[in-house]
Order: sequence, then C-alpha cells, then structure tokens
Amino acid sequence: IYRIDEDSSLCVKIFHVNRREPKRFEKVSYMAAHQPKIPAYQQGIINLAWPRDVVVDKNGSFVGFTMNYTPKDDYLDVSNFFHSKDRFNAKATFTWADSLIVAFYVSATLTLIHDSGICVGDLKDTNIWVSKKDNSVGCLDCDSFQIANSSSGEIYYCSVMTPEYEPPELISINNLDGIDRKFSDLFALGTLLFQLLMEGTKPYSATGKGVPG
Repeated sequence: IYRIDEDSSLCVKIFHVNRREPKRFEKVSYMAAHQPKIPAYQQGIINLAWPRDVVVDKNGSFVGFTMNYTPKDDYLDVSNFFHSKDRFNAKATFTWADSLIVAFYVSATLTLIHDSGICVGDLKDTNIWVSKKDNSVGCLDCDSFQIANSSSGEIYYCSVMTPEYEPPELISINNLDGIDRKFSDLFALGTLLFQLLMEGTKPYSATGKGVPG
C-alpha cells in the first residue's frame, strides 16, 4: 500500500503479480462502482477502506485500486484496547466506557455492511481499527469481502479466514467458495465484543473441572 503524492487523502493498494487474476479485477471493479452508502448520522463514525478506482499499469493491465488513506498515527487495531494496560498505552484517557462505545461502533459497522447485502467473511481484530481521537471505527481489507454482483447474480465469496475468529464448523474447510459467511461474521463479532469487554478473554476459553468437554 502506497501514498499518492498528488492526493494525500488517497493511497493505492498494489496486488502481487500472482493476485491480479481476471476474477479479482472483476470483483474490485464492481466494488468500486458500488460504494456502500453510509447514512449522514454515521459518517465520521464508520469508515471503510473501500475500493474507489481500479488502477492499471501503462499497458492497461490491472494492478490494484485506490482507497481513502487512513493515517496510522491516528488509528490502532482493536486488539490494542482489549487489556487495561494496552488501553492505557494506546490512549491514557481510554476507559471501560470507551470500550462500550467502540463495541457499539463495531456492531454498527457490521450492521451497515450486512444491510448493504455484503459480508466481511474474515472479520478479525487486525482489520478493525479504532481512532485514538474519537473512538470511530475503520474497517480494512474490504476487497476480500463477500459481495454479490447485482447484474450477473454472481457472488464473489471471501476465500480467507482467521481460525481464532471463525466458528468451529469452518475450521477444517479448505475451500470456502460457495459458503455464505454472514453467520461467521456474527460469530467473529461476538468474539470481538467479548474480548473488548472482558479484558481480552476469548469466549469458550475457560478450562477446569466445571467446564463441559
């Protein structure tokens, strides 16, 4: 990912040469032409690193896309707010009440995405970023989202996953094509919210004599 000198509000994501296949070009082109509409009351609270324009090289071959630039100094991934010590290091004034606000914003972001007929697929801590200024939320890696082409009916599925945030029934599956990932988004959301509000502890991580299994 590179800054664009001519426009500091944008950056460009350049795909590795073996990831520039026609189907990815087709998907990114569709996404660039179909931006999710963020309601006025949520603008500034929810930010998506959504493809804006397709980028081609001098020969006209697909190489990547542009998106809004998110200053790294202003944002940290959500895992920096799981534990009290990390929260203090990230933002000394951050309290547990702020954790509740971030949890609400993360939930609102996923609701917006799902209401737009889209799934994240690989929802995890490292693609949810939190503003140190106002707790607003940014969602990265949008080009891997599951989205349906409204013209052809084709669904561009999410082909990646992070085991820590996937439901058990997906862990052993190697080919994720054809699997609607909305249910795994909800599982990942529950895990993230639990971590935010329970000092980084993951659900189902309890051990001991009284724990079934």
